[in-house]
Amino acid sequence: MYVLTGKSCGYAGDLLHGQLHYEGNSYLGEKVYATCNEGYTLKGQNYMICQASGWTGEFPTCEGKPCGSAGEIVNGRFVYSGVEFGDTATAVCDEGYILVGEVRRNCMSNGWDGRIPVCEAVDCDDPPVVTNAEMKGPQEPPYNYRTVISYQCRVGTLIGQKEINCTKNGTWSTPPECHENICLPPNVTNAFWMRAQNQFFQHQDTILIECRRGYVMNGPNSITCNNDDQWYPRLPECQEILCPPPNVANAFWRAQNQFFRHQDTILIECRLGFMMKGPNSITCNNDGQWIPRLPECRRRPRRQPYRRG
Repeated sequence: MYVLTGKSCGYAGDLLHGQLHYEGNSYLGEKVYATCNEGYTLKGQNYMICQASGWTGEFPTCEGKPCGSAGEIVNGRFVYSGVEFGDTATAVCDEGYILVGEVRRNCMSNGWDGRIPVCEAVDCDDPPVVTNAEMKGPQEPPYNYRTVISYQCRVGTLIGQKEINCTKNGTWSTPPECHENICLPPNVTNAFWMRAQNQFFQHQDTILIECRRGYVMNGPNSITCNNDDQWYPRLPECQEILCPPPNVANAFWRAQNQFFRHQDTILIECRLGFMMKGPNSITCNNDGQWIPRLPECRRRPRRQPYRRG
């Protein structure tokens, strides 16, 4: 509201993004003219008249000049804060594309400044070389976004994803490794194997294990180096051959052991009043048995009293 003081309309107000220009001292019949700053256009009548009731006419406004579209970006787009003077349009590329040019355009009094940028496809460098692996896929650049390279191990086992791809950042995803499978010599106590005593064994190497004399095998005698660096199916054990004390009634021997080892030999004697049938010397065999066989201690026959006829 504008108040008339005496014969003057006084101050007309502030014009956003523009200025008001007075003809004189705002007396009756005088005009005030509106002009807009650069980049803005006047909406409505460009002046008001001082009358008895005050300034007449609609108060002018200054609106930003429209710039419209900032343009089309192949494989990208503009994100707008608005499309009038002072607004901005920010270029954003689709995934897998990189911006070439200015990222932002400004709406000026004569339209958008700068040029429309370009979104170029991301390229990756040559794919990484994986030791002991063959590479399948494009053999020559360019390696564009989402290009896929696969690997196959010539030696060893593939650890990781067999395929890699050119990422949106222009780098390759993590390549796999070809792990050369090796097994350490089998740790089987009291055993040996009929093969060169290698420091390492490779994948699918197979060896035959034998127990030393006096031991018997528990488990497989053939083992293979598996792809997890372990022997398959499992390592055997070589258990010592033991014979129990001989079960001979009415007999004794000097060594009162709980068990006897392979090739232990003992001499058996019969108790008083018994006589031996069989060998008096027996040996613990490699199958846990006594050889040649256990003797017997039989009671001696009583002598018949002599009778005269």
